[in-house]
Amino acid sequence: MQSRRLELMCLLFTIIFCIIISIYQYYFVLNLPSQSILFTSAKLKSDKFRILPNEHSSIWFQKNCFQIKQRSDNLAIANIPKYLNNARSSTNQICKDFVQKFDAVFRLEEIHGSLKISPVYLQKINRYFNKDAKLVEQIKNQRIIKIYNRHTHEEMLYNYMRSRRPQTKSEQSAET
Repeated sequence: MQSRRLELMCLLFTIIFCIIISIYQYYFVLNLPSQSILFTSAKLKSDKFRILPNEHSSIWFQKNCFQIKQRSDNLAIANIPKYLNNARSSTNQICKDFVQKFDAVFRLEEIHGSLKISPVYLQKINRYFNKDAKLVEQIKNQRIIKIYNRHTHEEMLYNYMRSRRPQTKSEQSAET
């Protein structure tokens, strides 16, 4: 008799526990969307972190903000400062919002460095680049683009001349 009563008590406790859990879950399922919207809007009060609407394609941004006229012109990392300056000077508010978001997340720097090349090394460079005076001048006055992520503290350095350096056959096949 005692064990029967204990079994009934355990069964009753289990049923009550399941009912409480079900009510708890049902309550949160009904109230979750409004709470998440309130939380998100409260968290993103700063307008510079507001998400850009996804109404425009990347082609629209290239044409209207970055002012790339021909579709054959590819986006290039070397031109990021020019693209951002074009978007800053644009009269379109979406372009200005884009630049504001970019500046909130990233810091962009253009670094110019000049090299003094010894005559011996200059001969090697001329041989590598087939005596192309324009490339040799670019080697002497290099432009480096530095993009720093303010939130992850990662940075990327881009040097156009690095992509122009001579490569061995094995390096070329590994990149293709």
